[in-house]
Amino acid sequence: MSSAGSASDEEAQELDEQRADWTRRILVVAFVASTLALIFYHLQTTKAGLSSALYLITQIVTTIGYGDIAPTRRLHRALIALYVLLALVVLAYFLNNFVKMLTDREEEFMMQVIEQAGHSDIVHEQLRDDRLWGKNTQFCKSTVLFLSYIAFGTIFYSTYEGCSCGYGSTIVEGCDPTSYETCSQGKNPGQIKDVVSAFYFSVITLTTVGFGDLTPMTVVGRYIGIFWMLTGVVITANWVGQLTTLFLERNDHAEKKKLLQKVQTLVDEVFAKLDYDNDDALTRAEHHLYMLQKYGLLSNATLASLDGHFDKLDEKKSGQVTLEQIRWGYRPVAVTYWMVCLHIDYTFSVPLIGYTSKD
Repeated sequence: MSSAGSASDEEAQELDEQRADWTRRILVVAFVASTLALIFYHLQTTKAGLSSALYLITQIVTTIGYGDIAPTRRLHRALIALYVLLALVVLAYFLNNFVKMLTDREEEFMMQVIEQAGHSDIVHEQLRDDRLWGKNTQFCKSTVLFLSYIAFGTIFYSTYEGCSCGYGSTIVEGCDPTSYETCSQGKNPGQIKDVVSAFYFSVITLTTVGFGDLTPMTVVGRYIGIFWMLTGVVITANWVGQLTTLFLERNDHAEKKKLLQKVQTLVDEVFAKLDYDNDDALTRAEHHLYMLQKYGLLSNATLASLDGHFDKLDEKKSGQVTLEQIRWGYRPVAVTYWMVCLHIDYTFSVPLIGYTSKD
């Protein structure tokens, strides 16, 4: 029975992995195919260049949505709406995998703590300090990368697109692109990006706010922007995630440190409270409870609730409960229900428990 059950579990796990693999493949193929189809349709219907098509796809995928290039035909709008819905499904799938990866890391860390249970408290504190140091390091790296992307956008667009007359559907009619002076001071000036404006544009873009008042206006600016936006949005999301994790980790580290210091000062009290048979020694079960409470995995309220539940099961006050008592821990409620049903059955001849009093 045991080996058969184990084989069945392994087969079920293998089947789940195959389903997940096929789901991932189908989503990736569907997303890539729909992206290529949308680019092809955009090129055929708008007669725009490849840069405009890729630029539009990038705005959709990154959710920046400047609005400088937008569909005008009904079919084009319908296709883009369906594409956005598909992108949301793909995003949700990979976000779920990302969350699972974070959960697995937390479980791995907890296993390290459990494996070090026989060591001193200094070892446990060192583990938490190393974990916090690692989070600080990851946050610093992500911050440097995030600021580098903002700096790149600020420098590139303030230099290369200091003033742009645009092209295609975003061209500024009457704008003279001959020089910065003619572009910025003409009757119909182009879009001006000085250092402050380029910095503003970079932050608004990478955070996916995307007001649309400033956008890439040249072919090179859009090709550069496609890569910059796709990678920059991911880097921004990673930076926000690392910052959130760091705040949580610091709070958890401080709470665990206070708890450890508190338990160390009250170790005798905790030991006495969990030494239920008062023999100045802990049984295996008592030891487990002690370790759980010592490292903040078991609160006093939860322990009191468990004690109360045990006392209800241990009616004879023998200090032990049997498997039958655990299975029928709520049998008084069941007996009361049975008696009420029997009373209704006898009085009103309503068969609530499988037979009537007249049988």
